[in-house]
Amino acid sequence: MLNGGLLVQLRIDNDAKVDDIKSTIEKTALLTSSFKTIKQVSICGECGYKDEKLGNKCPKCKSPYILRNS
Repeated sequence: MLNGGLLVQLRIDNDAKVDDIKSTIEKTALLTSSFKTIKQVSICGECGYKDEKLGNKCPKCKSPYILRNS
């Protein structure tokens, strides 16, 4: 049975460095045990290539069909 609770969403900036992300997660873990990290990732709709910095076209298949996911 669910009693309710708190879930903190920790949004990660696309320009964040790995060390910054790690320290942010560690600090958040000290404050609360229930959190979810969220970071936007771009995915090519044709070939499935994933990269944070996909522009208007996929570098692999040159498709302009880019999906933005978080």
